[in-house]
Amino acid sequence: RVHGGSALREMAHYAGVMAVIVGLNNAAVSRLKFTKLRLPRRVTRQLVALEELMSMVGSFKVYRGELAARRNGQPVVPLVSVFLTDLIFIEDGNPSLIPGPDG
Repeated sequence: RVHGGSALREMAHYAGVMAVIVGLNNAAVSRLKFTKLRLPRRVTRQLVALEELMSMVGSFKVYRGELAARRNGQPVVPLVSVFLTDLIFIEDGNPSLIPGPDG
């Protein structure tokens, strides 16, 4: 449910937010076009806000911004796949050996 996704966002459980979005964008659910049209606008706005938060555009720019804003000691359940992707790019983008002072 979209309300659950919003509650998870308030609790800073971003892995759960992504799970809700993935579940609602499942092929079996997304085929329910007429049902989606009957949803209240408030629910549709909440879903759009959650999708914008977890959008991959700009390497999860909106998500990273919200995560950075929550650095007040509050516990957070992050989206681990973002960190794993960062680690892969760090590993691939940097040389394995750094030349010493001798060359």
